Amino acid sequence: PDSSAGSRPRVSRQAQHAMSTAWAALLMAWPWLPRGLSAPTAKMTVWSAQDSDIVGSACEYAASALGGRRSPAAQGAYIPKNMYCAGDGSIYKDGAGCGACYELEGPASSQVVQIVDHATSVYQFECHMDIYEKISGQRNGFVPVAYKQVPCKTDGCPVATVLDNPNPSYTKVIFSQLAFPVASVSAKIGAQKVPMDHNNGAVWTMLHQGGGPVGFDVTDSQGHTVALGSCFTTIWPISCGDHCKVCSATTTTKTTTTITSTTTSTTQTTTSTTQTATSTTQTATATTHTSTSTSTSSSTSTSTSAGPIVAGPAPVPAPPAE
Repeated sequence: PDSSAGSRPRVSRQAQHAMSTAWAALLMAWPWLPRGLSAPTAKMTVWSAQDSDIVGSACEYAASALGGRRSPAAQGAYIPKNMYCAGDGSIYKDGAGCGACYELEGPASSQVVQIVDHATSVYQFECHMDIYEKISGQRNGFVPVAYKQVPCKTDGCPVATVLDNPNPSYTKVIFSQLAFPVASVSAKIGAQKVPMDHNNGAVWTMLHQGGGPVGFDVTDSQGHTVALGSCFTTIWPISCGDHCKVCSATTTTKTTTTITSTTTSTTQTTTSTTQTATSTTQTATATTHTSTSTSTSSSTSTSTSAGPIVAGPAPVPAPPAE
Protein backbone atom coordinates (compact mmCIF):
# COMPACT_ATOMS: atom_id res chain seq x y z
CA PRO A 1 0.00 0.00 0.00
CA ASP A 2 1.15 3.54 -0.69
CA SER A 3 0.32 6.40 1.64
CA SER A 4 0.98 10.07 2.12
CA ALA A 5 1.31 12.15 5.25
CA GLY A 6 -1.99 12.88 6.96
CA SER A 7 -4.03 10.51 4.76
CA ARG A 8 -5.39 7.01 5.23
CA PRO A 9 -3.29 4.31 3.48
CA ARG A 10 -4.67 3.27 0.11
CA VAL A 11 -4.65 -0.24 -1.27
CA SER A 12 -4.06 -0.83 -4.97
CA ARG A 13 -6.49 -2.85 -7.09
CA GLN A 14 -3.83 -5.58 -7.47
CA ALA A 15 -3.45 -5.83 -3.71
CA GLN A 16 -7.25 -5.95 -3.22
CA HIS A 17 -7.52 -8.77 -5.76
CA ALA A 18 -4.68 -10.65 -4.07
CA MET A 19 -6.33 -10.32 -0.66
CA SER A 20 -9.69 -11.51 -2.03
CA THR A 21 -8.02 -14.53 -3.64
CA ALA A 22 -6.16 -15.33 -0.43
CA TRP A 23 -9.37 -15.02 1.59
CA ALA A 24 -11.24 -17.43 -0.71
CA ALA A 25 -8.38 -19.94 -0.50
CA LEU A 26 -8.32 -19.64 3.29
CA LEU A 27 -12.04 -20.38 3.53
CA MET A 28 -11.74 -23.57 1.52
CA ALA A 29 -8.59 -24.72 3.33
CA TRP A 30 -10.12 -25.06 6.79
CA PRO A 31 -10.32 -28.83 7.47
CA TRP A 32 -13.36 -28.50 9.74
CA LEU A 33 -15.63 -27.03 7.03
CA PRO A 34 -18.29 -27.85 6.11
CA ARG A 35 -20.24 -30.27 8.32
CA GLY A 36 -23.78 -29.90 7.04
CA LEU A 37 -24.03 -26.13 7.34
CA SER A 38 -24.18 -23.56 4.54
CA ALA A 39 -21.19 -22.48 2.45
CA PRO A 40 -18.40 -21.07 4.66
CA THR A 41 -18.51 -17.51 3.39
CA ALA A 42 -18.98 -15.53 6.63
CA LYS A 43 -16.36 -13.78 8.72
CA MET A 44 -16.66 -13.58 12.51
CA THR A 45 -14.80 -11.32 14.91
CA VAL A 46 -15.06 -9.95 18.46
CA TRP A 47 -17.69 -7.32 19.28
CA SER A 48 -16.85 -6.69 22.92
CA ALA A 49 -15.85 -8.37 26.16
CA GLN A 50 -18.01 -5.97 28.19
CA ASP A 51 -21.43 -7.29 29.24
CA SER A 52 -22.80 -3.74 29.41
CA ASP A 53 -22.19 -2.99 25.70
CA ILE A 54 -25.46 -4.69 24.74
CA VAL A 55 -27.39 -1.94 26.55
CA GLY A 56 -26.94 0.43 23.61
CA SER A 57 -27.53 -2.19 20.91
CA ALA A 58 -29.90 -1.45 18.04
CA CYS A 59 -32.51 -4.15 18.72
CA GLU A 60 -33.16 -2.62 22.20
CA TYR A 61 -33.79 -5.88 24.03
CA ALA A 62 -31.57 -4.50 26.81
CA ALA A 63 -32.55 -0.82 26.51
CA SER A 64 -31.50 1.31 29.46
CA ALA A 65 -35.13 2.43 29.93
CA LEU A 66 -36.02 -1.23 30.56
CA GLY A 67 -33.22 -1.84 33.05
CA GLY A 68 -30.44 -2.90 30.69
CA ARG A 69 -29.58 -6.57 31.02
CA ARG A 70 -32.35 -6.91 33.64
CA SER A 71 -34.94 -6.02 30.99
CA PRO A 72 -37.78 -8.57 30.59
CA ALA A 73 -36.97 -8.60 26.86
CA ALA A 74 -33.32 -9.55 27.54
CA GLN A 75 -34.04 -12.81 29.34
CA GLY A 76 -34.00 -16.29 27.84
CA ALA A 77 -31.42 -18.75 26.56
CA TYR A 78 -28.95 -16.37 24.90
CA ILE A 79 -28.43 -12.82 26.23
CA PRO A 80 -27.89 -13.77 29.91
CA LYS A 81 -25.20 -16.25 28.78
CA ASN A 82 -23.53 -13.76 26.38
CA MET A 83 -24.48 -15.96 23.40
CA TYR A 84 -25.25 -13.06 21.09
CA CYS A 85 -23.81 -11.25 18.07
CA ALA A 86 -24.29 -8.24 15.85
CA GLY A 87 -25.06 -9.05 12.21
CA ASP A 88 -24.24 -7.19 9.01
CA GLY A 89 -26.90 -5.87 6.65
CA SER A 90 -27.78 -9.29 5.25
CA ILE A 91 -28.31 -10.63 8.78
CA TYR A 92 -29.70 -7.57 10.62
CA LYS A 93 -32.07 -6.62 7.75
CA ASP A 94 -32.89 -3.13 9.06
CA GLY A 95 -34.12 -4.66 12.30
CA ALA A 96 -36.21 -7.43 10.73
CA GLY A 97 -33.43 -9.85 11.72
CA CYS A 98 -33.54 -8.90 15.42
CA GLY A 99 -34.01 -12.00 17.54
CA ALA A 100 -32.97 -14.43 14.79
CA CYS A 101 -30.75 -17.33 15.82
CA TYR A 102 -27.84 -18.73 13.80
CA GLU A 103 -25.70 -21.79 14.26
CA LEU A 104 -22.08 -20.76 13.74
CA GLU A 105 -19.47 -23.46 13.17
CA GLY A 106 -15.85 -22.52 13.71
CA PRO A 107 -12.49 -24.20 14.37
CA ALA A 108 -13.24 -24.95 18.04
CA SER A 109 -16.98 -25.71 18.19
CA SER A 110 -20.45 -25.08 16.82
CA GLN A 111 -22.71 -22.75 18.82
CA VAL A 112 -26.10 -21.05 18.41
CA VAL A 113 -26.17 -17.26 18.82
CA GLN A 114 -28.90 -14.62 18.75
CA ILE A 115 -28.79 -11.37 16.73
CA VAL A 116 -29.17 -8.26 18.92
CA ASP A 117 -27.43 -5.48 16.95
CA HIS A 118 -26.16 -4.45 13.51
CA ALA A 119 -22.50 -4.97 12.62
CA THR A 120 -20.15 -3.19 10.24
CA SER A 121 -20.04 -4.22 6.58
CA VAL A 122 -16.61 -5.83 7.06
CA TYR A 123 -17.71 -8.78 9.19
CA GLN A 124 -20.96 -10.71 8.97
CA PHE A 125 -20.90 -11.62 12.68
CA GLU A 126 -19.41 -9.57 15.54
CA CYS A 127 -19.90 -11.54 18.74
CA HIS A 128 -19.45 -11.19 22.47
CA MET A 129 -16.02 -12.39 23.56
CA ASP A 130 -17.39 -15.37 25.53
CA ILE A 131 -19.17 -16.99 22.61
CA TYR A 132 -16.51 -15.87 20.11
CA GLU A 133 -13.85 -17.74 22.06
CA LYS A 134 -15.96 -20.91 22.25
CA ILE A 135 -16.44 -20.93 18.47
CA SER A 136 -12.99 -19.78 17.35
CA GLY A 137 -10.70 -21.10 20.09
CA GLN A 138 -8.96 -17.71 20.27
CA ARG A 139 -9.53 -14.26 21.78
CA ASN A 140 -8.95 -11.89 18.88
CA GLY A 141 -8.81 -11.62 15.12
CA PHE A 142 -11.32 -12.92 12.61
CA VAL A 143 -12.14 -16.49 11.62
CA PRO A 144 -14.26 -17.93 8.81
CA VAL A 145 -17.45 -19.64 9.98
CA ALA A 146 -20.10 -21.79 8.40
CA TYR A 147 -23.58 -20.67 9.37
CA LYS A 148 -27.29 -21.33 9.00
CA GLN A 149 -30.42 -19.91 10.59
CA VAL A 150 -32.12 -22.15 13.16
CA PRO A 151 -35.13 -21.79 15.49
CA CYS A 152 -34.30 -20.05 18.75
CA LYS A 153 -34.60 -22.03 21.95
CA THR A 154 -37.44 -20.63 24.09
CA ASP A 155 -39.36 -21.56 27.22
CA GLY A 156 -42.63 -21.50 25.27
CA CYS A 157 -43.83 -18.29 26.94
CA PRO A 158 -43.68 -15.23 24.60
CA VAL A 159 -43.06 -11.87 26.28
CA ALA A 160 -44.41 -8.42 25.34
CA THR A 161 -42.57 -5.48 26.97
CA VAL A 162 -43.71 -1.85 26.77
CA LEU A 163 -40.92 0.56 25.80
CA ASP A 164 -42.39 4.02 26.30
CA ASN A 165 -43.66 6.37 28.98
CA PRO A 166 -47.44 6.29 29.53
CA ASN A 167 -49.05 7.76 26.45
CA PRO A 168 -52.81 7.67 25.82
CA SER A 169 -52.44 7.31 22.06
CA TYR A 170 -48.95 5.96 21.21
CA THR A 171 -47.16 2.84 22.41
CA LYS A 172 -43.90 0.99 21.72
CA VAL A 173 -43.67 -2.75 22.37
CA ILE A 174 -40.84 -5.30 22.10
CA PHE A 175 -41.65 -9.00 21.60
CA SER A 176 -39.22 -11.68 22.76
CA GLN A 177 -38.98 -15.39 23.60
CA LEU A 178 -40.00 -16.35 20.06
CA ALA A 179 -38.50 -19.01 17.80
CA PHE A 180 -38.11 -16.63 14.82
CA PRO A 181 -37.98 -12.85 14.24
CA VAL A 182 -41.24 -10.89 14.21
CA ALA A 183 -42.67 -10.07 10.77
CA SER A 184 -45.98 -8.39 11.66
CA VAL A 185 -48.13 -7.61 14.71
CA SER A 186 -51.80 -6.82 15.24
CA ALA A 187 -52.96 -5.52 18.63
CA LYS A 188 -56.40 -6.11 20.14
CA ILE A 189 -57.47 -3.36 22.55
CA GLY A 190 -60.88 -4.24 23.89
CA ALA A 191 -63.10 -4.52 20.81
CA GLN A 192 -60.76 -2.64 18.46
CA LYS A 193 -58.07 -4.27 16.33
CA VAL A 194 -55.04 -2.07 15.65
CA PRO A 195 -52.19 -2.95 13.22
CA MET A 196 -48.71 -2.20 14.57
CA ASP A 197 -45.81 -0.74 12.60
CA HIS A 198 -42.16 -1.76 12.69
CA ASN A 199 -40.33 1.20 14.21
CA ASN A 200 -36.67 0.19 14.52
CA GLY A 201 -34.71 -2.75 15.83
CA ALA A 202 -37.13 -5.11 17.58
CA VAL A 203 -39.55 -2.26 18.42
CA TRP A 204 -43.16 -2.15 17.19
CA THR A 205 -45.44 0.89 17.56
CA MET A 206 -49.13 1.75 17.28
CA LEU A 207 -51.49 4.68 17.48
CA HIS A 208 -54.55 3.84 19.55
CA GLN A 209 -57.17 4.96 22.01
CA GLY A 210 -57.14 3.91 25.65
CA GLY A 211 -58.89 0.78 26.79
CA GLY A 212 -58.36 -2.84 27.59
CA PRO A 213 -57.77 -5.66 27.96
CA VAL A 214 -54.95 -5.79 25.41
CA GLY A 215 -53.69 -8.76 23.40
CA PHE A 216 -51.49 -9.31 20.36
CA ASP A 217 -51.35 -11.55 17.29
CA VAL A 218 -47.64 -11.85 16.48
CA THR A 219 -46.63 -13.39 13.13
CA ASP A 220 -43.02 -14.48 12.71
CA SER A 221 -40.83 -14.65 9.61
CA GLN A 222 -41.87 -18.27 8.99
CA GLY A 223 -45.59 -17.47 8.88
CA HIS A 224 -46.48 -18.79 12.34
CA THR A 225 -48.91 -16.58 14.28
CA VAL A 226 -48.76 -16.59 18.07
CA ALA A 227 -51.86 -15.27 19.86
CA LEU A 228 -51.15 -13.50 23.14
CA GLY A 229 -54.73 -13.13 24.31
CA SER A 230 -55.52 -10.72 27.17
CA CYS A 231 -51.83 -10.01 27.58
CA PHE A 232 -52.46 -6.84 29.64
CA THR A 233 -55.67 -6.79 31.65
CA THR A 234 -55.25 -3.20 32.89
CA ILE A 235 -56.62 -0.18 31.05
CA TRP A 236 -54.03 1.43 28.77
CA PRO A 237 -51.82 3.40 28.75
CA ILE A 238 -49.40 1.57 31.05
CA SER A 239 -45.87 2.33 32.22
CA CYS A 240 -42.56 1.75 30.44
CA GLY A 241 -41.08 -1.56 31.51
CA ASP A 242 -44.42 -3.25 32.18
CA HIS A 243 -44.58 -6.62 30.49
CA CYS A 244 -46.67 -9.74 30.17
CA LYS A 245 -45.54 -13.34 29.73
CA VAL A 246 -48.11 -15.63 28.13
CA CYS A 247 -47.42 -19.34 28.62
CA SER A 248 -50.80 -20.36 27.19
CA ALA A 249 -50.26 -18.66 23.83
CA THR A 250 -51.71 -20.50 20.84
CA THR A 251 -49.86 -20.87 17.54
CA THR A 252 -51.39 -21.24 14.07
CA THR A 253 -49.76 -21.75 10.68
CA LYS A 254 -50.38 -20.31 7.23
CA THR A 255 -53.86 -20.84 5.76
CA THR A 256 -52.44 -22.43 2.60
CA THR A 257 -50.68 -25.12 4.63
CA THR A 258 -53.90 -25.96 6.48
CA ILE A 259 -55.89 -26.37 3.25
CA THR A 260 -53.26 -28.70 1.77
CA SER A 261 -53.28 -30.90 4.86
CA THR A 262 -57.10 -31.14 4.77
CA THR A 263 -57.10 -32.29 1.14
CA THR A 264 -54.55 -35.01 1.86
CA SER A 265 -56.54 -36.25 4.84
CA THR A 266 -59.72 -36.54 2.73
CA THR A 267 -57.94 -38.68 0.13
CA GLN A 268 -56.63 -41.06 2.77
CA THR A 269 -60.12 -41.43 4.24
CA THR A 270 -61.51 -42.48 0.86
CA THR A 271 -58.82 -45.15 0.51
CA SER A 272 -59.57 -46.52 3.97
CA THR A 273 -63.29 -46.82 3.08
CA THR A 274 -62.44 -48.93 0.02
CA GLN A 275 -60.28 -51.26 2.06
CA THR A 276 -63.06 -51.70 4.62
CA ALA A 277 -65.52 -52.71 1.92
CA THR A 278 -63.08 -55.38 0.67
CA SER A 279 -62.66 -56.81 4.15
CA THR A 280 -66.46 -57.05 4.54
CA THR A 281 -66.71 -59.16 1.38
CA GLN A 282 -64.07 -61.58 2.64
CA THR A 283 -65.90 -61.94 5.95
CA ALA A 284 -69.15 -62.80 4.21
CA THR A 285 -67.44 -65.57 2.21
CA ALA A 286 -65.94 -67.10 5.32
CA THR A 287 -69.35 -67.17 6.96
CA THR A 288 -70.82 -69.13 4.06
CA HIS A 289 -68.06 -71.76 4.31
CA THR A 290 -68.67 -72.13 8.01
CA SER A 291 -72.38 -72.80 7.67
CA THR A 292 -71.74 -75.44 4.98
CA SER A 293 -69.30 -77.29 7.18
CA THR A 294 -71.74 -77.32 10.06
CA SER A 295 -74.30 -79.28 8.09
CA THR A 296 -71.67 -81.88 7.23
CA SER A 297 -70.21 -82.63 10.60
CA SER A 298 -70.35 -81.19 14.09
CA SER A 299 -66.60 -81.75 14.55
CA THR A 300 -65.83 -79.76 11.41
CA SER A 301 -67.79 -76.69 12.53
CA THR A 302 -65.98 -76.71 15.85
CA SER A 303 -62.56 -76.31 14.18
CA THR A 304 -63.44 -73.28 12.07
CA SER A 305 -60.34 -71.23 11.09
CA ALA A 306 -59.50 -68.18 9.00
CA GLY A 307 -57.91 -70.34 6.28
CA PRO A 308 -59.59 -72.55 3.63
CA ILE A 309 -61.85 -75.33 4.97
CA VAL A 310 -60.96 -78.89 3.91
CA ALA A 311 -63.67 -81.62 4.03
CA GLY A 312 -62.86 -84.60 6.24
CA PRO A 313 -63.33 -88.35 5.48
CA ALA A 314 -66.84 -89.83 5.25
CA PRO A 315 -68.26 -90.90 8.62
CA VAL A 316 -67.69 -94.58 9.54
CA PRO A 317 -70.99 -96.55 9.94
CA ALA A 318 -71.69 -97.91 13.41
CA PRO A 319 -71.23 -101.71 13.86
CA PRO A 320 -74.47 -103.83 13.82
CA ALA A 321 -76.08 -104.54 17.17
CA GLU A 322 -75.40 -107.97 18.61
